[in-house]
Amino acid sequence: MTRNELQKDQNPEASKLKFQTFLKCVLDFQLREHEKFLSYFIMNFKQIDTDRDGVLNEQQFSGLMRNIGFTEDQANSVSSDFNPSRIDKFLQLIDPYSL
Repeated sequence: MTRNELQKDQNPEASKLKFQTFLKCVLDFQLREHEKFLSYFIMNFKQIDTDRDGVLNEQQFSGLMRNIGFTEDQANSVSSDFNPSRIDKFLQLIDPYSL
C-alpha cells in the first residue's frame, strides 16, 4: 500500500496534532532542560542552606557565591560586577531590611 493510499484510508482528524498536546510537549521539554541547566546551582544552594528553610541569609549567600566560583580574587579578575561590594549592593537591593 502506498503512502497516498494509507492517507486516504485514515481518518483526517487522527493525523492532526492538537495545539494543547503540542504546547504541553514543548513546555515539558523546556522545563526538563531548564532543570538540567539549574541543577548545579540547586545542588550548591542545598549544600549552603543547612537549615533547609529555602532561604539564604547573608552569610549563606556569600558562601553560595564562593561555591559557584565568585571568590574575592576571581570576582575582581573576572568582572567588577561580582566584586564583594557589588554583592553587598545586590543583597541590599533584594533584601533591604536584612530579613
